[in-house]
Amino acid sequence: MPILTATNFAFECRQRLDDQELLTLEQAEALWGKLLAIRETKDLLREDQYADALAAGIAALVLLPGHEAETTEIAMSRGFQERHRLGEDWGRMQNLATLWASLLSMAYRSRFREDSLLRRWAFRLRQWFVREQLSSHPLDWKKISRVTLSLRSRFHRKEVETLEDEFAHPHFHPAGSTATGFKRDDLKAAFSWLPDLKHASNNQEKESWLELHRRLLELAMDSSLSGSNYTSWIFRRIGALIPRLEAQKERRSFWEPLFSPGTLDRDLGGSFLMTWFDAGPSAAESPDFFVQCWEEMIRYAAALEDDGPGKTVDWDLLMGLYWNGSAEFRDSVGRLLPLYRSWAAKHLNGGRTVKQLSRFLVTPGARDLLPDGILWLSKSLPSFRESHERGLDEAVVELVRTGWPDPSLRKPLQELLAWVTRRATSAALALQEEIRG
Repeated sequence: MPILTATNFAFECRQRLDDQELLTLEQAEALWGKLLAIRETKDLLREDQYADALAAGIAALVLLPGHEAETTEIAMSRGFQERHRLGEDWGRMQNLATLWASLLSMAYRSRFREDSLLRRWAFRLRQWFVREQLSSHPLDWKKISRVTLSLRSRFHRKEVETLEDEFAHPHFHPAGSTATGFKRDDLKAAFSWLPDLKHASNNQEKESWLELHRRLLELAMDSSLSGSNYTSWIFRRIGALIPRLEAQKERRSFWEPLFSPGTLDRDLGGSFLMTWFDAGPSAAESPDFFVQCWEEMIRYAAALEDDGPGKTVDWDLLMGLYWNGSAEFRDSVGRLLPLYRSWAAKHLNGGRTVKQLSRFLVTPGARDLLPDGILWLSKSLPSFRESHERGLDEAVVELVRTGWPDPSLRKPLQELLAWVTRRATSAALALQEEIRG
């Protein structure tokens, strides 16, 4: 009975691949259930029958043009859970999913459902996996990308030249300047299983996971597409990864490219910094360690700036002016005062930066910076006196209200209050009456 079950399962999987039937998430879950059940009866099967069922099942779950990326995510997540029993097949699964994401980037999915060259390539890829011709060791992603983009460009150009209808849309994608040679959503699905490093069973597995993070990050940097689902996903992963790394050299290997001249555009670097303050604090073992990791970035960027023109850094984001840190970070952030003082001397000007600093200073995590911050703001008043930045008045009003109980700050606060009162906004006038009362 187990032999018949395994044979039927392999046939069912091959049928799905040949028919290109749309695989729902429920069907994917059901296939994995059957695959795992067959694993439990491995000892009752002939080796060739077991291998046939295993290979056909995995290929059907990962390599099916009709399915969405979520199905690949289910397959790879289940594969990760079973990685120790899968052995070398787990490495082949990762390479299969990587090559599949590369192949999918070449054309629209409909081309894979037709009797086309791409469908034949997909079948060949499946055969490589089933016959164990696909390596279990990590492939060269850069080489895969180069080959894929070269083929895409050639096939797209050839298709455009032969189109009879001038308004027809080519099936093959052009190899544009932001192309990576991979379909990023499918690559994201293939490696969404990547866990916290503490779950690594040995140092080799940990290093392999770190290398996957580096490869995925490099693709985000090459794509120059800030704000995409892929970049948001990998930046969040990197933001949570950095404060979990003990060695400074390892941490730096992930954030240094973000600040190196000519590596990233400002928007992409800004996208990382926004996710850093969202994912990093909760991932760090302590507030002190998060701030230590953050300080390393600030010092590096400041040193680059001192060396001369180079990478443009969004200093408002790097200095955490959009972060609402909790009180547990207060002492740690307070120790960054010298860095903030240096930053204010160079960059505190204009309505936008003044507004964000005013908002930041009244957050629980930045309260130890408040007295000095008020002095910096009063000195920079000429730079934003005529600013029409939306929300600026309200931010300054809240800052004045927060700092007013401290008599030692009255003089700079009175200067700020006088300025904002002359603008006659309702918040400023209300505060003036509140103080007089």
